[in-house]
Amino acid sequence: MNKKLLAAALFSVAATGAMAQANPFEGPSVGVSVSSVGGSTDLSGTRSANMGQQSVVPTVEAGYAFGVSKEIALGLAGTYDLADTKGGTSGTANLVGKKHWSINFKPGYVLGTSTMLYALLGYNRMQGTFNDLGVSGASNLNGIGYGIGLQALLDKNVYVKIEGQQVKYNTANVSGITYKPSTTIATIGIGYKF
Repeated sequence: MNKKLLAAALFSVAATGAMAQANPFEGPSVGVSVSSVGGSTDLSGTRSANMGQQSVVPTVEAGYAFGVSKEIALGLAGTYDLADTKGGTSGTANLVGKKHWSINFKPGYVLGTSTMLYALLGYNRMQGTFNDLGVSGASNLNGIGYGIGLQALLDKNVYVKIEGQQVKYNTANVSGITYKPSTTIATIGIGYKF
């Protein structure tokens, strides 16, 4: 009797694993992408301005998607930018975001057999370096990002993606000047799903 119960339990676990793998986006992945980042910074205090500037930023990403069903995947991904983000320039004032990284939750819905539409909610962090007329300072900036994306498999392992995201960061202060950056990010990328 115990052997039959053990066999039934093993079969149940194997069947559950096979059903979970039916989601084409399940598993670990790595990728590279390039983003057009529109940085905007609001200044207030001894000087007020709205600074904006565009950057092209390459990024690396690693993640894992859990197949809840054939149609639903819950993804978790980390990114790291390989270049700085320009937060804006106005006269002598400028802001540069350095060492940006993020952790993103990506719940997705599979359309057909090779395309997934997903939402994106993430924690972002970068070092903001502010300069204005000899006054400079750096602060760690934390932000929440939200957006939407589309991922399409070219074969069972290689995928392409497009993504749009808005990130709003916390306020920081340097010598009486308060700055609050935000970014709007449009991304295209390619990756490999294991």
